[in-house]
Amino acid sequence: MKTLRLIGTVLAFITFGFGFSSCDDDDEKDEFPNELIGKWLYESEEFKELLTFKSDGSVTSNGAEPDLAWNVEGHFTCDGDHISLIFEDEDNSFGTYKVTETTFTITIDGVEFIYIKKPDDYVFEK
Repeated sequence: MKTLRLIGTVLAFITFGFGFSSCDDDDEKDEFPNELIGKWLYESEEFKELLTFKSDGSVTSNGAEPDLAWNVEGHFTCDGDHISLIFEDEDNSFGTYKVTETTFTITIDGVEFIYIKKPDDYVFEK
C-alpha cells in the first residue's frame, strides 16, 4: 500500500511539474511589433507631431499647431492591426495601423496619418 501511495505521489509531482514547465514566455504574445519602437514624425499644414514608442509600452506625443504646442505621456497597446494610444490628457486615439521600416500609418475614423521614421537622436522642433 505504501508503494502505491509513493507511486501516486511521484506521478502527481511529475504531472504538476510538466504542467508548470509548459507555462513559459513562449505562450505570451508580444503586445506590439519591435518595428514600432522608436521615433515617428507626422507633418501637415495643420500640425506636426512626433510619436516616440518605447519597448515598455509607453508613448510620448510632442506636437505643434499654429497656436498650440503639447508634450504628453501615455501608453499604447496593439492587438492584431488595431492600436490604442492612451494619453494622460485623455486625448486618446484608437485605430488600425501598419508599420514598415520607414513608415508608420495609423487610420483613425477613416482618416489616414502617415508618420516617417526618425533616428533615435532626432530632436522635435516646433
